[in-house]
Amino acid sequence: TCICVWAFMLGFVFIIVWGVDVNLVVIPYISVIGSVIVLMGRAPGDIISGALYILLFRPYDIGDRVTISHPGEKADLWSLVVKQIDVVRTHFLTSHGELLLIENHLLRNMSMVNLSRSGPTTMMIRVQTPVVTPKERMTELVDCINQYVSEKEPDWIEVDCLFSSTDLSEGHLNLDVWATCRHPAADIMKVFNAKSQLVLFLHAYMQSANIEYVRPLQPFISKTSEMLNFAERESNNRSAAPASS
Repeated sequence: TCICVWAFMLGFVFIIVWGVDVNLVVIPYISVIGSVIVLMGRAPGDIISGALYILLFRPYDIGDRVTISHPGEKADLWSLVVKQIDVVRTHFLTSHGELLLIENHLLRNMSMVNLSRSGPTTMMIRVQTPVVTPKERMTELVDCINQYVSEKEPDWIEVDCLFSSTDLSEGHLNLDVWATCRHPAADIMKVFNAKSQLVLFLHAYMQSANIEYVRPLQPFISKTSEMLNFAERESNNRSAAPASS
């Protein structure tokens, strides 16, 4: 829009310098141009802004695999492959082979992850282990995960195992397995195949080690939570006493 305004002003100055009759030439053309702009609305500005975004920033190239989402939200679609880039819109292929067209000015206001330009993928797998599991078995589980990743060197670079949180009411500990895959992020089939093999290994090992999560029939109650509940009941009784009297 700003470029159109500057071009119009520059042309108007040239017409005045050349001595063209404004009443006979300029005013009718201004009326026609103004009518076209009103009818087209925001289309010219959207086309120009989208074209500048694609040409100047070049967020992707043909053949790149990307994910698109609104800022601060997860992607609604699986990864997309760029098939064709036009001035007005970009053509994508979905994971199901469907052709998806998105206007470039809309892409300018969206968050985009270019998997083809990204580094190694680090993924987190959360494993729930029962709180009654002995410490020795927990340590063996972590050691076996590290050994598995070291033996699967073609698929994995490194792994970190962290007990991130506890949920005593549900009766489990959360073990977060942060694994860095060796395959490029754009090669999603190899990445997800490696993740699938790791998940199957975790499942098989936990079954063989008798580490099986079973939700308790009654929630665990610690002494701290019991004392807090007692104090809350006492406070409610004291506040209700004057009202009853």
